[in-house]
Amino acid sequence: MLQRLQGRVHRTVTGVCLLGVQSGRRRIWADVALVRMEAIGEPRLHSYLESQEWRGEGGGYSPDERLRAGWPITFEGDAEVVLGLSTRRVREELHSFAAARDGGDRC
Repeated sequence: MLQRLQGRVHRTVTGVCLLGVQSGRRRIWADVALVRMEAIGEPRLHSYLESQEWRGEGGGYSPDERLRAGWPITFEGDAEVVLGLSTRRVREELHSFAAARDGGDRC
């Protein structure tokens, strides 16, 4: 999979649902970010695969770890979406959700 991502742009999508415990109100959304991964090179890729660091990572890699390792990766959009969850967006939505709540609804 990582070989096929090299030299291409791919999308990362994070879906979120806030659910009001008492009211059942929901706020659902998905955030998208684009990731461009330039050529990594076979020796570097082989070393990474042997390291087993890819285990448990969505898409086979952790973008922040691979950037620190010098991989040629760039993002378009919220970098937190690439990592898994936009905490900025969640905070905004929670604030909006709480402001509209009725009857002491909690998430």
